[in-house]
Amino acid sequence: MFANFLIGLREGLEAALIVAILVAYVVKLDQRQLLPRLWAGVALAVVLSLGAGALLTSTTASLSDAAAETFAGVTSVAAVGLITWMFFWTGIALVVIAGGVLRYAIHEFQEVGILPGMDDYVFDLTGQIDPAGWFATLIRGLFNITPAMTALEIFGWLAYIIIVMTLFVRTVRSSGPKAAAVVTQPLVRSGSEC
Repeated sequence: MFANFLIGLREGLEAALIVAILVAYVVKLDQRQLLPRLWAGVALAVVLSLGAGALLTSTTASLSDAAAETFAGVTSVAAVGLITWMFFWTGIALVVIAGGVLRYAIHEFQEVGILPGMDDYVFDLTGQIDPAGWFATLIRGLFNITPAMTALEIFGWLAYIIIVMTLFVRTVRSSGPKAAAVVTQPLVRSGSEC
């Protein structure tokens, strides 16, 4: 329950940050007439999120254990895709978070037998770190990393982070000079008109 609270808190903080950036940008552009539309979009997003959460909860509750774990794995892979698509605006931290969600999907698929290696642990720190303790719960809530992980979980997590982080860094580097040129051009023109 505490891990779910931390995940919800983290996602809420990220959403609040995005909304604050949008509000600040609209105010900076002196387009305050757009604020009601922005807040309507926020309200719609909250309603849709609550509806999707209720639908997913009721769907999971009606499935067998194996089907529920498969469903959890599939929705986790879908979440990885959405997060991957999103973070090319938002940052490196989401790469690590998405890697953790992928690790969770691999674990769920291993539990149900879709993927092999459920008992092939690379490390098991449950003797040193209480899986239900505050530290393990915090790390699991933030990064979806657990005190005991299989080889396939670690491989999937690391492979995802290395590949996607490389693509992310290349994209940022290649778009950096173009973005700077777009920002500075209007400033140069407005300065020359004065």
